[in-house]
Amino acid sequence: MNDSVKRLVWILAVAAAFLVGINTGRKAATGSIENLEQTKQSDNTPQNIPTPTPAGNIPFTSSACTIAFEYPGYLQYVTLENSAAFVDVTRPDRYLKLDCAKDLPEPGSGSDSVSQIMVASASARLHREKRTSDGTLIASLYLTHPQTDLEIRINGTEDAVDTVLNTLEFK
Repeated sequence: MNDSVKRLVWILAVAAAFLVGINTGRKAATGSIENLEQTKQSDNTPQNIPTPTPAGNIPFTSSACTIAFEYPGYLQYVTLENSAAFVDVTRPDRYLKLDCAKDLPEPGSGSDSVSQIMVASASARLHREKRTSDGTLIASLYLTHPQTDLEIRINGTEDAVDTVLNTLEFK
């Protein structure tokens, strides 16, 4: 086959593909407008009404750990024995967990930083580290309840733990 014939066949094939694509696009656009008008006329009630994310903080009291604090409104409470978990159902990487017992293990030297702080008139250790998989900052707070001598561990995403730090009270 001659080179000029090959070029002509190739150009015709590209032009045909272009024309088919334009016509397909026109049909899809016209069909979607008709479907939209039918939908508007048939049903004005939304099927799935999204629930709003609570703004602000939510108070929480643990009778097992005898403490109270506030946690961010985007988290949902899940009850556990001698502990509690708070998770964001839309983003599972955002969470908060509370544990209390007589002897709780502290993390080893894997934390990026450890600082001694005062929380609600009690000495505490705050561990902060960056999760390597996605870069999320994780904080873990360890303290001993001044009246019950229970060890308390609160860990989760940094913003959630910071909210607890500012509102923690012993009961």
